[in-house]
Amino acid sequence: MISYISFILIICFGYLISFHYLFTDSKTVIKGKPFSEELLYTNKSNGIISMVKFTADWCPNCKLVEKMSLNTEKIQKSITKNNISFITADITQPHGAADSYLKAIGNRSIPLLVVIPPGNAFSKPVVLRDIYSESDILKAIKKAQKLTSLPMKKEVKKNLKKEDYKLDIKIK
Repeated sequence: MISYISFILIICFGYLISFHYLFTDSKTVIKGKPFSEELLYTNKSNGIISMVKFTADWCPNCKLVEKMSLNTEKIQKSITKNNISFITADITQPHGAADSYLKAIGNRSIPLLVVIPPGNAFSKPVVLRDIYSESDILKAIKKAQKLTSLPMKKEVKKNLKKEDYKLDIKIK
């Protein structure tokens, strides 16, 4: 009898999480600009941290992480306060540039959140894979800010051209 009651409780809890909680609208929704390599490089040269969310409509884990960790007031305030460029890479349909970036950072799965510092630290993104928490995101922002404080060589900033807009990131 105890096993039967436990089974019913697990099913009810799963139903509430899967259908009720995940698919109700969140009070806070962070809207992002569509992903493009040019935007990443523009942010790099302008000293702006980029935060790229990789998601897809068919990904239930993406919806869970967005609702529980990303679409919160703390994260929204941190993005606004720190002038972070929030970018969404929706790979519901094939997206050449986003797929290339995923491959460049050595990842194939989503959900994925990449916090990219500008300047010299551009090739050292902070990558949060799979399930991550609100505190993980805040730590990633702080780490990107620390990396941003590295001085950018003048010749690198001065010589950045539009034809340089290609992803050549090497992750160690």
